[in-house]
Amino acid sequence: MTNEERNIREAAFLRVHIFYGLHDRNDGFDSMNISYFKEAEFRIVLERCKAMGIGLYGIEPWKNGQFFDVRTPEDDADCDNPGWYFTAFEEFAALEQDLDYAASYHVADHILDMDYFPANPHYNFLKNFLEKKRRP
Repeated sequence: MTNEERNIREAAFLRVHIFYGLHDRNDGFDSMNISYFKEAEFRIVLERCKAMGIGLYGIEPWKNGQFFDVRTPEDDADCDNPGWYFTAFEEFAALEQDLDYAASYHVADHILDMDYFPANPHYNFLKNFLEKKRRP
């Protein structure tokens, strides 16, 4: 799998399995590959990540469209440990600042290699796009 294919597959995975049913607050002010959520929905994102074994490289809260702060694990090897990202999130939530939360995610290759995406139109579109790119 090329880097481009991996990035597309990871984006599809996150949309299908982590972000479904939530309101992404990114209305075009940032790259469409970055999703922003209010506190209550970001808590759901974290719970889903924990349940599926998805890691986070960083949490980046924003306030009124402006960068607020960032937290990362002490070591990239710890990115898959939900303890660090729940602790960081709770510290931000305790500030009661009405923040929007973005994150960078780590979806392991073995998860992306599995062929268990549901018949979701977004995933099917991306899958078809990748298959067409492979053909000469």
